[in-house]
Amino acid sequence: MLHIRRVARRLHAHRQSTCHRDCLGTASGSSSRQAQKRLGPAAVKGFLKIRELWELRDEDARQLLGGVSNGAFYELKRKARGTLDQTG
Repeated sequence: MLHIRRVARRLHAHRQSTCHRDCLGTASGSSSRQAQKRLGPAAVKGFLKIRELWELRDEDARQLLGGVSNGAFYELKRKARGTLDQTG
């Protein structure tokens, strides 16, 4: 659990950095929204793969995503699974 907390702190600190906002397109503007739409599915796929490899519990994964609700997390997983089924 200590390792997960350390990772969560690092992710939170990185999320606050300017580079993160610029790289992932979270700043305001239409080009940012386009970048989010384009990169979003890859980010979700990557997060879920890391979660699987690290054998994180759903509760810990939800915390790393900022404390999202059970429903939102399972919807995210369901949509990602549907996308993977269609592409692969």
